[in-house]
Amino acid sequence: MIQRKYIPTIIFYWILILTTKWGCDLWKTEEEKELILEIKNFEIPLYENAKNVDFFANNGGLVKGVSYNVSIYYPAQELISFYQNKMKALGFTHFKEENSNPEGHKWGFYNDGTIKDSPDVAHLNINWVDERKRAILILKYFWYEKSDSGIILENNLDLSVSFQIIAMR
Repeated sequence: MIQRKYIPTIIFYWILILTTKWGCDLWKTEEEKELILEIKNFEIPLYENAKNVDFFANNGGLVKGVSYNVSIYYPAQELISFYQNKMKALGFTHFKEENSNPEGHKWGFYNDGTIKDSPDVAHLNINWVDERKRAILILKYFWYEKSDSGIILENNLDLSVSFQIIAMR
């Protein structure tokens, strides 16, 4: 038998559980629910020969994506063309950030001190938008071996890819 003094605590926790797990959907507008369904049903483009594929979704269904590795030489133009063609066919247009390179896509370089052995990194971000969604392609090559001549781009076949589709509210 449950003691009477514990009933308010039990009711509180039941309300908390119900409002966080199921109740969140009750407060969403129909437009938000449609957008979440649209993101859920979006078929993520995946480049051929992808390895270590990891699909993910978060932010209550408003973000969906994939990360993987692929063996392809820098500057990965075949992969970039693959995504450009897929996004164009899906009705997305290229989106440039305010501070992005006016000449188009340009690889950036930095040393990542947050990763063990502080690798050198070549990275590229490409964005697309449609009326309700934004897509982001993030490409990264990592170099752990240091050389006097700096980053040797031509010798790296290990490309890290992340592609995300994000709902715009």
